[in-house]
Amino acid sequence: MLVTGAGASRNLGLATRFPLMADWSEHLRTSFDSLAPRVAEAVGLRIGMRGDEFETALGRFLEFESSIPIMQEFQLFGSQPPMTTTGPVREWMDIRPS
Repeated sequence: MLVTGAGASRNLGLATRFPLMADWSEHLRTSFDSLAPRVAEAVGLRIGMRGDEFETALGRFLEFESSIPIMQEFQLFGSQPPMTTTGPVREWMDIRPS
């Protein structure tokens, strides 16, 4: 059983304390930045975020990430000039992990 809400389960860990949102935020921020510098910042994660700020930033990123398949369908619209297969939008789509 896991008790949730306002850190109620924090001290229920056997060897270590269960992480709170601020702990998850720092872990995820560190993991993102290990991929490349400032990735966490691009996602909206900062050092010392409160739990609610972390949830909002991560939620917005996940919402954005779920729209990528739609953006891929319309990537030629973002090309310069429109309807070309080169440019920053195409390059970004090519390097994005699937």
